[in-house]
Amino acid sequence: MKGRTRILAIPSIYPSGSEKQLIRMLTGLEVPSHGIPAQIGVVCQNVATAAAVADAVLEGKPSISRYVTVTGRGIRAPQNLEAHIGAAASELIAHCGGYGRPTRRLVLGGPMMGVTLGSDQVPITKTAGCILALIPEEAPDPGPALACIRCGDCAAVCPVSLLPQQLYSHARAGDLDKVQDYNLFDCIECGCCAYVCPSHIPLVQYYRHAKAESWVREQARRQAEHAHDRYAARLQRQAREHRRSRARQEKGPSGDKAAAAAGSATMDRAAIQVAIASARERAAAKRAARAGTGRGEAAPKARTGLHEEERVQPASTTYPGSEKAEHGAARED
Repeated sequence: MKGRTRILAIPSIYPSGSEKQLIRMLTGLEVPSHGIPAQIGVVCQNVATAAAVADAVLEGKPSISRYVTVTGRGIRAPQNLEAHIGAAASELIAHCGGYGRPTRRLVLGGPMMGVTLGSDQVPITKTAGCILALIPEEAPDPGPALACIRCGDCAAVCPVSLLPQQLYSHARAGDLDKVQDYNLFDCIECGCCAYVCPSHIPLVQYYRHAKAESWVREQARRQAEHAHDRYAARLQRQAREHRRSRARQEKGPSGDKAAAAAGSATMDRAAIQVAIASARERAAAKRAARAGTGRGEAAPKARTGLHEEERVQPASTTYPGSEKAEHGAARED
């Protein structure tokens, strides 16, 4: 890796650690809307993922642990821990000395993008990176949300150059088509807009809800399209089977008649051949009978049941009047 690796320092401005913003700062390239970094020839990995890949490839170790930061003023001894995936957050907090002060909020993740936990009996997942135990001074109660005053502060701090106030208005109204027209899914949920909002509107929560609803609707649409395609295919299959059945019904009788006619013709030809052979046998028998009647010595042979060949052969060499010729020759002798 020597000579091919460069280490660059970037300004510590939130959210410069976000994938798209980090790529733009380091390479000057911008990931297209609804796109991924691979489309511009860039792969972005964080340190934990790179370490997990190295352990798996070089040492054959599965990814069963995660480095988690346990911090906040509510923790007695904040630490960075290597925790097994599935370990409860309460176990990590106990390892760090437990709660030192009354905690107002327990957050899984960072202070801006983290999710508030209702209990510390939550398992550590492969995406968890931090547990924050915030005291009231760190997480004061913002009070009830007020109406949007269209100040534009949220649009000024948005790192993706979106219009958060428009997204909020359409998300609150449940107009999912409009929020997608304003590129809702380009929002990285950094929380900058909600942090600077003077009306204390939880904008990110509205965006997350709109994304979830959009995903549900998209999934339902795909399922409906899939069901429609299956129904259309079923109708086409039934139509093909109906056409084939009609064709069989139309061609079946004529085909059966043709097969029957061909079979009967074959049987007729065979019967004719048998009849011809029988007729020939009867004719041969009659000729043999006539020939035996013509010769006196042939009659006893016929009565003794000799074969047809023996009965026919004398007839082929004996002609009418031959006996007279033989008698005449005997008298001359």
